[in-house]
Amino acid sequence: MVILPTGKENYEDFLRRFNFSFSSVNSFNNCPRCFWLTYLQKPKLDREENAFAQWGTFMHSLYERFYRGQLDFFDVCEEYDSKYNNQITLAFPKNRWVDLGKKYYESGLEALESFVDLPENIELVGTEIKVQLKIDGIAFVGFIDMVLRNKDTQDLIVVDHKSKSKFTSKQEQKEYARQLYLYSLAVKEKFGTYPSKLVFNMFRAGQIVEIDFSESDLQEAIDWFTETVGQIFLETSWQDKIATEYKNKDLKLAAFKKQDFFCNELCSMRKYCQRSKDFKKDG
Repeated sequence: MVILPTGKENYEDFLRRFNFSFSSVNSFNNCPRCFWLTYLQKPKLDREENAFAQWGTFMHSLYERFYRGQLDFFDVCEEYDSKYNNQITLAFPKNRWVDLGKKYYESGLEALESFVDLPENIELVGTEIKVQLKIDGIAFVGFIDMVLRNKDTQDLIVVDHKSKSKFTSKQEQKEYARQLYLYSLAVKEKFGTYPSKLVFNMFRAGQIVEIDFSESDLQEAIDWFTETVGQIFLETSWQDKIATEYKNKDLKLAAFKKQDFFCNELCSMRKYCQRSKDFKKDG
């Protein structure tokens, strides 16, 4: 049975040894309870997968193998088709307007069929490059999907393969770009210079989003990271996403919201949290 936090525990010693990633810090930003269940609950809880994550991971692996030269253009679609059912083992949520399983399968196939090799003046520096550094004394880890170099200018480009169809706003794009800005610190450390561009390969939509590197946006990302980690150290209540969103509204939280898509379909801790329809009391 999951023991819910009492607000009295002190996790400072553990957190001082913790290797923070963009995803872990962002999970706290989205839902403190999810962070607590994922990283602080003892004994450690099993994470729940979802079909979206399985599909995204599968597509990432195909992009990596293609650009490493392990799969050619003619093989990558065959690999996708033949391995799809083995990789995507969970059902996509039901949707009244569209069959999401069919839509995602077709989107992946269309993306792979439109694969293009790198331009002649662009070379691959590396894929899945491990990031391990200190940001203002805080341990930070991650993996860069791809780093490219312009052979004419020697400029570096950081690429992230993203399964989102689009950014809903400039603000959302900026929030996602924080990850690549933090990765740029490792690029500077390893290669001696910051990248000139940050690129999102929005493969589900077949779009490329390019962002010119900005040192002011880099500092904003660093500030966001360090300030959010500071909030994690100070946290005592570990409220869930719904309580956090509604704490300033005149609503009765006892009537749990049951239609939140993240809580019901995406959260890896959904079977341990009462906000989800998948909550198991004795889980």
